[in-house]
Amino acid sequence: MRSASPFAGGGRHYTLAEQLRGIDEWEQAGWNHKFVQRPDEIASCAEVAGLSRSKTSYRGIGECRTIRYLVARSVDQPFLEEICTLKQLERLDLNGPVTAANIDCLGNLTRLRHLRIDSARNVTDFSPLLLMPALKRLFIENAKHISTLAWLNDAHQLEALGVEGSMWIPLTLHSLKPIAGLRSLQGLFLTSVRLQDKDLSSLATLSRLKLLQCARFAPQAEFERLHQAKPDLECTWFDTRNWK
Repeated sequence: MRSASPFAGGGRHYTLAEQLRGIDEWEQAGWNHKFVQRPDEIASCAEVAGLSRSKTSYRGIGECRTIRYLVARSVDQPFLEEICTLKQLERLDLNGPVTAANIDCLGNLTRLRHLRIDSARNVTDFSPLLLMPALKRLFIENAKHISTLAWLNDAHQLEALGVEGSMWIPLTLHSLKPIAGLRSLQGLFLTSVRLQDKDLSSLATLSRLKLLQCARFAPQAEFERLHQAKPDLECTWFDTRNWK
């Protein structure tokens, strides 16, 4: 019999943003933000673990077959490839810097529902992520080589999407038009982003969108038009007091 999910339970109320970002799962799983450097420091029956690479200290993580939620730090190419042998993974957080350049192997993680990639310096093609059949939540932060969302135009399985810059360096995106019409999208996170065309009209086509968390990257009139088109959508910039 399969064990209970490490993400089950919990007592406090979570906001819509926390739920869509998966913070509720994170806390309910009991993740204590503790990293180890070697797989032999991970309990044999652990379902949640954090592993920080020092040179080749990650070797052996592929033998940890009970882990369903992994937080990995300083991920290079060999480390990523060994992580991707863990086909039971349901959630993977790759904390920066991520120096791996080829992410094709992530397609092996057929049960993965949640993926976060932070500070991917060398990845130029993110389209392999769309081949992950179970993926529902995707968050990419501070990626050096993203300037367009065109590779996401068929990502109809995603319920939550974040493409964001860092605290110090905003990400510049050409347009939001490529994600118009994504059928399942409920949460869109675009903090620390500069939007070149300053056009929000395509978001009105997202029929299931409940939450927009974003930078103030368009004129107030654009946010007003979006609010009129989607009055039930949550967005900080719909409140005129936030423009003062």
